[in-house]
Amino acid sequence: MIRRAVAGGALAGLWCGALDSMLATAADPTGYPSLLSFFLAFVILAVVVGAAYALLAVAARLLLPGALRKDPGAYSLSLATFLVSLFTLSRIAGLDAISAIRENPSSAAVELGAILLLSFLAGAGSWLLVARISPSPSRDRRIAIAAFLGAGCLSAAAFAAVLMHIPSYDADVAISTPPAERALPDNAPFRHVILLTIDTLRKDAVTAYDPDGAGTPHIDSLANDSIVFENAFSSAPWTVPAFVSMFTGLPPDVHGINRNFPTLPPTFRTLAEHMAGAGYQTAAIGSQPQLLRIGRGFDTYQLGPSPPVVHSQTTAGRLFNRLAQQDWTTEVITDLAVQWLDEHGGDDFFLWLHWLAPHVPYEPPPAYLPQSPLIGKLGQSFEGVSSVHAGREIRTPSEREWLRILYDAEVRYTDDAVGRVLESLQRLGIYDDALVIFTTDHGEEFWDHGHWEHGHSLYDELVAVPLFIKLPGAAEATRIGAPVSTTALLSTILDLCGAELPDDRSIVGSLKPSLDGASPTRTPVYMGAVEYFEPREGVVFDDFKYIVGVASGHEELYDRAEDAAEQDSLVGSHLGELERGRAILEKRTRPSPAGEPAPDSAGDVAPSDEVQEQLRALGYVE
Repeated sequence: MIRRAVAGGALAGLWCGALDSMLATAADPTGYPSLLSFFLAFVILAVVVGAAYALLAVAARLLLPGALRKDPGAYSLSLATFLVSLFTLSRIAGLDAISAIRENPSSAAVELGAILLLSFLAGAGSWLLVARISPSPSRDRRIAIAAFLGAGCLSAAAFAAVLMHIPSYDADVAISTPPAERALPDNAPFRHVILLTIDTLRKDAVTAYDPDGAGTPHIDSLANDSIVFENAFSSAPWTVPAFVSMFTGLPPDVHGINRNFPTLPPTFRTLAEHMAGAGYQTAAIGSQPQLLRIGRGFDTYQLGPSPPVVHSQTTAGRLFNRLAQQDWTTEVITDLAVQWLDEHGGDDFFLWLHWLAPHVPYEPPPAYLPQSPLIGKLGQSFEGVSSVHAGREIRTPSEREWLRILYDAEVRYTDDAVGRVLESLQRLGIYDDALVIFTTDHGEEFWDHGHWEHGHSLYDELVAVPLFIKLPGAAEATRIGAPVSTTALLSTILDLCGAELPDDRSIVGSLKPSLDGASPTRTPVYMGAVEYFEPREGVVFDDFKYIVGVASGHEELYDRAEDAAEQDSLVGSHLGELERGRAILEKRTRPSPAGEPAPDSAGDVAPSDEVQEQLRALGYVE
């Protein structure tokens, strides 16, 4: 009995471990940080399943002693089949993820019931199949050998698939790499360059742009010392392509990166690499799991979360990575930033700080929530991203108002974090002479055009962004109305710092002439890289925005001066502007640097470990 229980448990554990590894590798081929993590995840699951088999075997011995005595071999195989089927079906259905059960418990209960029934039928079927052969030691031996060989082959295949992609996690990421010996020239215009970005920040949430905004006194104080761009646009309505454009100077149709968790091709030289080459120490501190692998050029790259323990798509990974995960809150990011400034305030540096809030989930501290009956009725936080997209939640006007209240509270929370950093710069005597840039990657829709969140359109609630640049000394309140793109930040920062500009006609030009007082050129601003639904491209020229669906050819044209909400398309009435928008997009050339094609997915690394869980919480994956 003990020998059979050990053998059955080992068989079930091997099959489950192999299937778990295969499914994890299929979902994310590069998710194992090391071979040790592969064996760790495999062994942990095999031991757990083996222990479950032993418990079931003991229970069955007490409940069904006759069946065991009649044909113990068939029973052992049927029990192993039941466990392997239960695990595999639950794994495929996603019920091994705690978040899936928590988000929709009733649906999970129905799915679990169906899985238990199917697993029972699979176990019963294996019993009936084996029981047709007369019980004998030789029969049981042949079945056991075949089952173990199958598990062994599957395990070997999983190991080979993992081996092909190790190492993976550290590709293209510099984490806390000591800086090389660098020195700025004595006549360098700036010795401290700070780029402040807040994820998912609507332009109208900043009271420097809209007096009815969320209430952002610290951001507004920076705007009062800065040159404010009233018509700045992100290159894309979601994080990855927007930041890739910002850090390479390349529009989305040139860099071609429009997926989660990319690495950058070696032909793309980043802003951090340029700044390091110019003599600056470079550091990035913040939270955004999708950007963990675009840190090339940063000496310090503390863009949480920490590197994973094991593959996030394995069952063991879902547990251990969750336990080991550091919570990169707004407060933690700000503490790290202030600490870094205290340690490096005397150095010549380029520092990028990125706060993830107010990105979903909306979880503002209670102190930032207003007195509203909706808070008492509906709660102080919200994280049900997929349920909103599925149409199950946030269906009434009051619920939508509540969601915006939570978002605005997150904005106020992050505004205080910006204030702490600005105070630290002032305390260290850095602020007055520093170059400080403030912007975001994209905005957030609250049913302005019938949808919520971001990534799905090119309307202003997603691509019109705050942008202001603080130069040394006290600046008069200056506003520039010409349309500009945040893609221009690479060339602008290098130009302002006196660094060598890239010799690449694909890179968007510098805004320095406008900052120096020259009349701004009204260059058309391109945007694209929509994440969801039909791919779209758009261009802002003068006061108009033209949007076209790449697949359908559906066109939209808006007069932003007369229709700021972009509700009334002028396609049928403004044929001249329509033709101009078409012509601008049609004339765009899309060369990649060094003559290479746009990479799209070449060299990308899929999400791994707890990062996948973070992406799910942020709404990027289901």
